Amino acid sequence: MSLHPSQHKNHSEAGFTLVEMLVSVFIFSIVVIIVSDVFVSALNSQKAAYRVQQVEENVNYIVERMTKEIRVSEFTGVEPADSGVWPSNPATKITLRHPDNGTIEYFLSDMQAHRKLNGVDDTVLNSNTVEITGFNFCVSGGGAADATQPRITIVAGIRSKGTQVEDRIQTTVSLRKIQE
Repeated sequence: MSLHPSQHKNHSEAGFTLVEMLVSVFIFSIVVIIVSDVFVSALNSQKAAYRVQQVEENVNYIVERMTKEIRVSEFTGVEPADSGVWPSNPATKITLRHPDNGTIEYFLSDMQAHRKLNGVDDTVLNSNTVEITGFNFCVSGGGAADATQPRITIVAGIRSKGTQVEDRIQTTVSLRKIQE
């Protein structure tokens, strides 16, 4: 039984079947979803890294600025007056007498680190993208009874606004007070 030539299918002109198209669209969709998920994850990681960088830059700036002034200053007091003992009763405000700039106060107000110069010039030390969650001072040495160099320990917490990205620092600064 012979078929007429018009009844033979020419496979070179057949094209894709509906099932083949659906399978290829499904596979393409899965690939696009995976790639977009990786892209979104990378963006979120980049944003988190940027927030951490902001926190670190603010911490470094505040600590460096305070350290430069504390090293050459004379410690004059803390608030509350009976505080400054580590770790049970840290001070929330410290006052120094700088040889060139006069009286300098460091304290926390409204989640911002402040530097007040001669009682009037109040400067916020941190940027508006971060909040200071803690700012304490502990003083040791330098008293009449002990012959050690005065030291001020700064303990601070800082976080990126609107996030949970937070850093805590602690550093001790020695005053360059030469005992005679």
